[in-house]
Amino acid sequence: MAKKKRITEQLPEKPKYDLKNPLETNHSKGYFWVRNRNSYWVLYYECWKNGVKQKAEKISPADYKYCHLRPEMTFEQAQAQIKVFNKDRKKNLSFTGSQVRAAKRQREMLEADKDLFPEEIVLDFFSKKIDKRKCSLKNKNRVKSAFHVGQRMALQARPNIRPGNYSDSVDVFVEFFQKEQYSVSYSMDILAILDSWGKFVSKIQGTYYEKIPKLERGHITEIQKSHELKTGVRRESLPMTETIIKKISLKIDPNNEKEVKKFSWLFCAFYLALRPSELDRASGNPRIEYKDNVPVLVIDQTKLSTLPEDKRLKRIPVLSEEQMTALNLLKEKNSINRPNAKWVNEMCDAVGAKSTGKKYDLYAGRKGFSDILLKTQTIAQTAKIYGHHNINTLWKHYVDKNSVDFTATEFTEKINGKSGKKVS
Repeated sequence: MAKKKRITEQLPEKPKYDLKNPLETNHSKGYFWVRNRNSYWVLYYECWKNGVKQKAEKISPADYKYCHLRPEMTFEQAQAQIKVFNKDRKKNLSFTGSQVRAAKRQREMLEADKDLFPEEIVLDFFSKKIDKRKCSLKNKNRVKSAFHVGQRMALQARPNIRPGNYSDSVDVFVEFFQKEQYSVSYSMDILAILDSWGKFVSKIQGTYYEKIPKLERGHITEIQKSHELKTGVRRESLPMTETIIKKISLKIDPNNEKEVKKFSWLFCAFYLALRPSELDRASGNPRIEYKDNVPVLVIDQTKLSTLPEDKRLKRIPVLSEEQMTALNLLKEKNSINRPNAKWVNEMCDAVGAKSTGKKYDLYAGRKGFSDILLKTQTIAQTAKIYGHHNINTLWKHYVDKNSVDFTATEFTEKINGKSGKKVS
């Protein structure tokens, strides 16, 4: 009798997260390739986003140097070199997709209408007004990006808007911001850098310039309404509460290590009021000081990159049992693991904390803990724990102004007496 073949369950192959990746993964860092055009060759950049292949982006010869190429190379030489570059790029990512787009914006800024934006003056403006700013490279690139949008806004208008007419063109600018669905803060950044450019170029050319007026309340409302309709951007997170945290803890399977680590991360984010990046850096090796025997967690707020280290530090005293538990979790290596925003929102929804419009994300913990601190600490003490240099930041962005909170009086004690009956 023939032996029966043993049937084994075939596990699905894990997706390969490499650089040249077809549609198997949701994210790809992209790769470069060369196309032969008879007498010359062209360099392209290609990537995938959310499982969808993006349109190949043509790279300017001016940027070939970032891929270790030279325009005078033959097609065969360029093809061989780009293969080596892509291979090395797997180990040490360089010339990223964002840098490709930034280089393209830079070229577009310099190639813009030479009458409205003379190249030499634009380069001088970058050198004196942007590159010398005391801020991070990321912020400088953000300012240059805003300037590029300002150029596009001035050139798209019919007729084109010259610096001398900026102050009279606020309605045109607002209409552009509404069409692009920009946020109010980014719209103000664009106007600020455009205003700076207007002053700079007018001084050099010896022409009159009038400052761009501040946006009126009506303009701000119109921009806000348009931005709220925009999809695919991060919104302000809903605040976490102790009730939600406790309900989520009951849903976590203690035998599921991955889920336990995700919840532990959320628990620490809430009770220590930390930003996601701060929590990740502190995990496994937190810096701890002591004040009157009370443990104090010391965090370097690298977000404040323009300040020296001693000015970036914030100190979080352990004021409750829950905070002590969170600190002990931080001390243990591999005890927490950052979840994604979708997991946080789904867990909150699962315990009945559903809402319309806004969602819970990785900032939910930090957003919610301020109201608990304010029950025992002053607003100034709470602002210091959060690392804010101004109590207005805490009040504006973190305090729940819809909740009812008051100090008990003789009257409230009377109507909430031992009988528990309320006076109608």
